[in-house]
Amino acid sequence: MLAHPFIIALLLSQLSVAVIVTYAAWKGVYALRHWSASSFAARQLTLERENYLLGAIVQVAVGVQILSLALFVWLINSYLPDLIRGAMCGAGALEANEYGYPLLYIKTITLPLYAFYLLLQFADNQAPDYPLTPFKYYFLLPVVAAILAETWLMTSYFFRLSPDMIVTCCSVDFLIAPSPAAAFLSSGNFLQIALWGWGITGALLAAADWRKPFLPLWLHGLLILAFVALSLYTLKYFFVKYIYGLPSHLCLFDLFLPHHHYIGYVLFSLYYILIISMMLSISTPFLQKRVRQTLPSMQLWVNLRLVALLLSLLIPLAYRVLWPHGTL
Repeated sequence: MLAHPFIIALLLSQLSVAVIVTYAAWKGVYALRHWSASSFAARQLTLERENYLLGAIVQVAVGVQILSLALFVWLINSYLPDLIRGAMCGAGALEANEYGYPLLYIKTITLPLYAFYLLLQFADNQAPDYPLTPFKYYFLLPVVAAILAETWLMTSYFFRLSPDMIVTCCSVDFLIAPSPAAAFLSSGNFLQIALWGWGITGALLAAADWRKPFLPLWLHGLLILAFVALSLYTLKYFFVKYIYGLPSHLCLFDLFLPHHHYIGYVLFSLYYILIISMMLSISTPFLQKRVRQTLPSMQLWVNLRLVALLLSLLIPLAYRVLWPHGTL
């Protein structure tokens, strides 16, 4: 199983990224001790040259880390289920050992962290004196911790896979005796509340982006987090029924399969754009103050938020409205 080229590529890229960012963090700690933007000493000039080189290398490494999430989702959905008995999609493949789901969670949760580092690196390069370098190296430390944790989980997951193991797949979504809280969250009453909340929250966010300023920035950020959470819930318990054409199938992993037009990659990319663009909106005043100039390319991400929001609303609704007519 470990001989598959995509598994080898994932492991090698993960280990390479871990080595690169660890070395960059070690050099960053040294730079934090001796960095002085106003100095013209030889050591400062050396640090600035190293900073530019390390920044470019880490930028590529973090970009590879972001792309590896898509490759990992494809791998657990399209390749591993053919080798693991009982697995029909990613849900079964991740159940093969105790490292599967923690690995997926850390890869999905840390993606905005990596994206923000790329934006921070871009902003730092806009000024000749690299004013964001100290903050960038401080921010690199949690990035390194996340990558090292992900490296350990990925290595443990792949090396402990066994084709002789029998796992469950869709049955993990059907509990025989759910807890009262789980029963309420999966009930029709709560689903109706979530659907109304999803629509109202989406409408408020669209109005806030269309008529600026409409909401305080902190409230806008909270609404985006609430919208993404409600989107995931309503997608799993309502809209997937119309995507699959099967009311009893609530697994999100099938959204990433070709016979469903890879719609999962589209929807989750839209959710990430919403979260990352909001992080950017909050940090833009700080970044512009430090680099002492406008950042027009960052504003592009803010403008994409409205497009991502509208698409994340319209795509699930299109499946709901058009499915009975057999057009999707």
